[in-house]
Amino acid sequence: MRLVEFKQFLREQVLLEQHSQLRESITSSVQNFKNLHLVQEHILSGMIALFLEPKVRKQAEALKNSAEYKELMHQMKQSTDSLNALTARLKKEVDKYNTNLKSMQKAGVKVKPGMDIKQMAKEVEKWRADRARKFKEAHKEKMVTINPDWEKYLQ
Repeated sequence: MRLVEFKQFLREQVLLEQHSQLRESITSSVQNFKNLHLVQEHILSGMIALFLEPKVRKQAEALKNSAEYKELMHQMKQSTDSLNALTARLKKEVDKYNTNLKSMQKAGVKVKPGMDIKQMAKEVEKWRADRARKFKEAHKEKMVTINPDWEKYLQ
């Protein structure tokens, strides 16, 4: 019985070894095929470039020296300059907006980034009305006594 088990074990080991060698051989063949394919592609692209490159280069130079190309390049430069000028102006406007926003927030106006001018104006009106109401309440309660000549400046 032991001899039969030993023979079975040996057969399994031999089969496993053959399987691993076969797998390694297949992997190696696939890798060689990929490398061969890449080499063939490289050779083919080199041959195409060898024959077509001078012709294409001459056509590109002809296009580059044409009046239409030069005019397009000039227009592109003008557009770029215009965009740069507009970007600078926009940056100044954004800086003004942020400065105004911060100063209003510091004064107590409830404005948030992203609000447009109308929304900000509404918040300023609410803030003014609230300040006027608080001022009148304080004046009514005699918490603050103010000279009537100065009262119009403080509202």
